[in-house]
Amino acid sequence: EIYGNKNSGWDSHHKIIYFQHPETRSPLLGTNGVLGYIANRGDEFEVRHIKPMFDLGRTRFVYYSPRDVDSMRDVIGDADIVVNMIGKYYESKAPYQAKSFPYVGYKTNYSFEDANVMIPRTLAELCLEMQVDNFIHVSSAAASPDSPSEWARTKYEGEEAVKDVYPWATIVRPTQMFGVEDRLLNNMALMAAYYPIVPLIDGGHQLTQPVYAPDVAKTISRICDDPEKFEGKQVDCFGPSDYTYAELMEFVLDVALIEDARVWNVPKDYAKMSAEVLQ
Repeated sequence: EIYGNKNSGWDSHHKIIYFQHPETRSPLLGTNGVLGYIANRGDEFEVRHIKPMFDLGRTRFVYYSPRDVDSMRDVIGDADIVVNMIGKYYESKAPYQAKSFPYVGYKTNYSFEDANVMIPRTLAELCLEMQVDNFIHVSSAAASPDSPSEWARTKYEGEEAVKDVYPWATIVRPTQMFGVEDRLLNNMALMAAYYPIVPLIDGGHQLTQPVYAPDVAKTISRICDDPEKFEGKQVDCFGPSDYTYAELMEFVLDVALIEDARVWNVPKDYAKMSAEVLQ
């Protein structure tokens, strides 16, 4: 089982954990929030904290690039099961030299289409080409062709691309995940601790049904133990209860003992205007 969060950005070469079950070899590619505890940039010291999670000889760390198909082919190698956890909540940027002041600009490096559709399709094609026995693709419960979110639409398109290429793939669809160093509860706590105002869009009345990240990791581990049983199936992972964001914020403030936080209701229209500017 692998869970937690290291870094959120991924732009060039990525590390993976190559996890070997007693009976199978399973490369785990990418990170999906708290589910994949994988460092992305830098040297091996960024992943040393992960190594004690495995017995000796059960894991190795490999660099690869999603734009270098041969490097991905080398990673998959003699794998029995491939688990794809690559995903992105925002489009990553890369600097470039501009001709005018300030002489540095930013362009999209990996788009939603790249991260959520192109890369899963490429992995599925490689698994088919290399006759990998099973492919597990981690998507999202929010994936939908009709969603107003481009991220959610591309998540759905990624699922369809995988199923078109590799029909017996297993699709795992978790809701928002929480756990150690997550981006849900921890972000709320950090905002309340460091900013004078904590915004809640539309009063935080929207519902969410978060799932514990280690439970999702255990689910994937069980699928790896008996992959034939889950071939061509969709596995939905969600928590036992739903909560409003206002309830979650109240819980975080109570647990973190933050008494002076000012929660501010932000109307949806204003939030959309701010998001468009920041985007």
